[in-house]
Amino acid sequence: MTKNKAENEKTNLQKLLEKQAKLKQQIKLAQKKEEEKENQIFTQKCILVGALILNYIKNNGEFSEQILKILDSSIDSENDKTLLGLQPSLGSDSKDTMKSVQAQDVP
Repeated sequence: MTKNKAENEKTNLQKLLEKQAKLKQQIKLAQKKEEEKENQIFTQKCILVGALILNYIKNNGEFSEQILKILDSSIDSENDKTLLGLQPSLGSDSKDTMKSVQAQDVP
């Protein structure tokens, strides 16, 4: 009788461990979906704000030069500057930009 009880307890423990593993998987999946949703919202915000800024630059001369100067001083990538119609920096290289970005990511 004690052998059956011990086997039942082991079976119950195994069942609980299996449930725990399934719950961990469900949690990871839910976290991944939430992160993807947040990234999608962030991307939508970037597109919207970017479109508004580009439209403002195109239609309003008042602060357009200031915005262009901010963009020019903030963007290091020559490809990105070319995309936005900004003048490429002299002596700057996109590889150097990547190195500086990577160096900033290191704590």
